[in-house]
Amino acid sequence: MVTIPTFSRRLGLASGGEVRSTPADFGGGLSIASQRVGALLTTFADKKRKEETDLYVSKTMSEARTKFTRRRLDLRNELEGGISEALGAEMDEHLNTAIENAPFDEAAVKVQLGLDTMNATMMSKAIVGDEISRTTKLIINFDENHQNNRNSVYDDFSSLQPVLDVEERQINGLNISSADKKIKLAKTREDLSFDAFEGLVDGSNRGAHKALKILELNNVEKNKELKWLNKGHRQKLIKYAESAIRTHGVEEDKKLAREERQRVIRMRNEENVLLNRHVDSINDDGDGITMKDIAKSKLDSTRKIWLQEVLRNEDRFVDPSEQASTFTLLLSDVDTISSEAKRVELSEVIRSQMTGRVLNLTQGMQLLNRLEEPVTQARKLMEKMLQGSLTDTSELTGVKDPEGDRRYQQAWQDIEVAVKEKKNAGEPTAPLFNPESDEYIGDTLVDKYWRSGTERAIAQFERLRLSKKRKREGEEPKGVTDQELIKSIVDKVLKKLTE
Repeated sequence: MVTIPTFSRRLGLASGGEVRSTPADFGGGLSIASQRVGALLTTFADKKRKEETDLYVSKTMSEARTKFTRRRLDLRNELEGGISEALGAEMDEHLNTAIENAPFDEAAVKVQLGLDTMNATMMSKAIVGDEISRTTKLIINFDENHQNNRNSVYDDFSSLQPVLDVEERQINGLNISSADKKIKLAKTREDLSFDAFEGLVDGSNRGAHKALKILELNNVEKNKELKWLNKGHRQKLIKYAESAIRTHGVEEDKKLAREERQRVIRMRNEENVLLNRHVDSINDDGDGITMKDIAKSKLDSTRKIWLQEVLRNEDRFVDPSEQASTFTLLLSDVDTISSEAKRVELSEVIRSQMTGRVLNLTQGMQLLNRLEEPVTQARKLMEKMLQGSLTDTSELTGVKDPEGDRRYQQAWQDIEVAVKEKKNAGEPTAPLFNPESDEYIGDTLVDKYWRSGTERAIAQFERLRLSKKRKREGEEPKGVTDQELIKSIVDKVLKKLTE
C-alpha cells in the first residue's frame, strides 16, 4: 500500500502540537505567489512606461530647442518685419504634432508642459528681438535720411531750421534711452549746422560773405543755427569762409573766361554756317550770302564787320599760286595743332588771311573745317607724300615748281571729292589712303599733277613774263609780291638753321 506523504507547518501553537498539512494549504500558497508575480510585472511595466515617456519628452524637447533656436535666426534674416507671429505659429504646429505622436497620455502631458515653457521663453526673446530690430531699422533709416538732410541744408541754407525740427521729433520717437537720445540729437544738430554754413560758403562769393558775417557776429538770438556749433567748428568755418572769398574771386574770373570762350565758339559756329553756305553757293553758281544776311545774323558786331570785309574783298585779285602756298603752309599748322588755345589762335590767323584774300573763301573754310574735324594719320601721311612730290625742288634744274603748291591744292581737292563720294555711299574712306589697297589714290594723284624739271622751268619763265607784263600795264596785284615772298622763305630757312 502506497503511503501518501504529508507536509506539516509550524503554526506556533501554545500547545506545541504538530498539525498535518492539507491540500488547501497548497492552493493558498499558489495564490500568494501569483499575486507577487503580478505585482512584479506591474512594477516592471510602469518602469518601462516611465522610461519611454522620459525618453520621448527629452528627445522631443531637445529637437524642438535646436530647431527653433536656428529657426528664430533664419526668420530674422528672411522677414522684413517682426518674427514673433510667424515663429509662434510654427511652434504651435510643432506642439500639436508632438502631442499627437506621444506614446502615452503621460508623455503627451509632460511634452506639452515642457514645450509650452520653452515656447513661452522663445516667444519672449522673439518679441524683444522684434522690438530691437524695429528700433535698429528706425535708427538706420534715420541715419540714411540724416545724410540726405545734410545734403539738403548744404544746398539750401534756409532749410536748416525746418530740418532740425523734423529730426528732433524723429529722435524723440526712437525706443532708446534718454541719454542716447541726447547724444544723438546733439550730433545731428552739429552736423546739419556745420554743413549748412559750409554750403553757404561754397555756393557763391555773396554766400561766403553772408556766412562770415553771421559767424563773426555770433548773435545766437538772431541766428539760432549758431547755437548748435561749438567754438572750434565756428572758428574753422570763419577761416574757411575767408579763404573761400579769395578763391571765389579767382573762380569768378575763370567763369567769365569760360563764358567768353563759349561765346567765341558760338560766334565761330554761326560764322562757319554763313561762310559754308556762301562757299557752297559759289561752287554751285548760286548767289551766296548778302550784307543783309550778315546784318540779321546772331554774330557780334566785330564778326559782322569782319565778314562784311571778306565779302567786299571777294573780287580782289591775288595770285592763285600765292594763295596755294599760303594754304599749304597753314594746312601743315592745322595738322600739328596741340591745344585748344592754339586752335583758337590759328583759327583767327586763317580768318585774317581770308580778309586780305591771301586765302580765298573756299580755302579758308576748308582749313577751318579741318581745324574742327582732324583727319586720320593715314590721310596725313599720304598728303605729306603728295606735297613732297608736287612742291619739291627739281634735282635736274634746281628750280622749285612755281605751280607746285597750286597743283598740290588741286590734288587735295580731289582727295576731298573722293572722301565725300565714299561717305555719301556709306563706304569706309580708309582704303583711299592705304598703299596696299586697290582703291589707294596716292599714286594716281602723283601721276596726274607731277611735272618734270623742264616743265617747271618753263612755268617759272612764264610766271616772270606775266609779272613784268602786269607791271607795265599797271596791273600789279595787291598783296604779297615776289620779292616779299622770296624774303619770307629766306627768313624761314635762316630761322630753321639757327634753331
